[in-house]
Amino acid sequence: MTDSAERFAHWSRYWEGGPLTSLPDDFRENYDGELAAFWFDRFAGLPQPAEILDVCTGNGAVALLAVRWARENRRDIAVTAIDAARIDPESIARRWPAQAALLPLIKFRPESPLETLALEAESVDLICSQYGLEYCELDKAVPRLAVALRPGGELVMLAHDLSTAMVSTMQSEQSEYELLQSLGFERLLKRWAAGLLDAQSIRKGLEETAKALAGQPATGAGPLIGQVIQSCRALLGMPAGQLLAQKSQAAAYLAQIDAGRLRIEDMLRVNRQIGLDDQWLDIFEQAGLQLIETLPVKYQGVHHVGTARRWKKSQGA
Repeated sequence: MTDSAERFAHWSRYWEGGPLTSLPDDFRENYDGELAAFWFDRFAGLPQPAEILDVCTGNGAVALLAVRWARENRRDIAVTAIDAARIDPESIARRWPAQAALLPLIKFRPESPLETLALEAESVDLICSQYGLEYCELDKAVPRLAVALRPGGELVMLAHDLSTAMVSTMQSEQSEYELLQSLGFERLLKRWAAGLLDAQSIRKGLEETAKALAGQPATGAGPLIGQVIQSCRALLGMPAGQLLAQKSQAAAYLAQIDAGRLRIEDMLRVNRQIGLDDQWLDIFEQAGLQLIETLPVKYQGVHHVGTARRWKKSQGA
């Protein structure tokens, strides 16, 4: 595994799990409502023909909105979607068949970190980022993006901030991972995967974990805790021989938990950084982009889902 692939392995694992958005519990499929409308307004202002670059695309949610809008409005818009993680359009199509016809309209560039990516100068009319660009090394990524924008083009970024419910959710999820670690569940999985435990020891560890988690206050028990309790109980129903044979599954579950914890740590670190230090915005200005709008975005008229910022490259740049 290359250094870059290893750095983004936990995000690759997340997207390989099949979610179309980074908020899978809040949307039945792709972003809708005010979030979709926000991006549709951006697409409507584009020249014809136009080039869109969706950076940190994940499984292509915003890129899919773009090609859908272009097709429905008979607009000539080419869409390229870039991500540092492994992204598999065929897997997305299998998981989301309603999106399958749109995916071939997108040029995906997976495993392409923005910090080192070569982009053609003045080739793009709109650069989109939803919950993504802020995870990059901005001092390296933003100048490259600014060069890629045509004069008059825009870079539009929607990011979480410390006032969104998403940050509170992430903090709760982090506490769940910390609880599993304090109970020794990850150590149990590691020793089990290495073949260092007999069936009796595995069973004891699972019983203790399930009992401890079941005793958590209802208000503090999130999806992760419920999933672990369910898994423990299912495993406890297996005979000894079958339980011992689950070594590879234990290793996979451990990797899944590790990836989830790293993802939450990433998200909290970045959101604290952009929430507490406005100096990160200076990087865009230094790259020749002018901030023309900052606005909160709400979903269903109530839920604050982030702050949108629009930068424009001057016509004389």
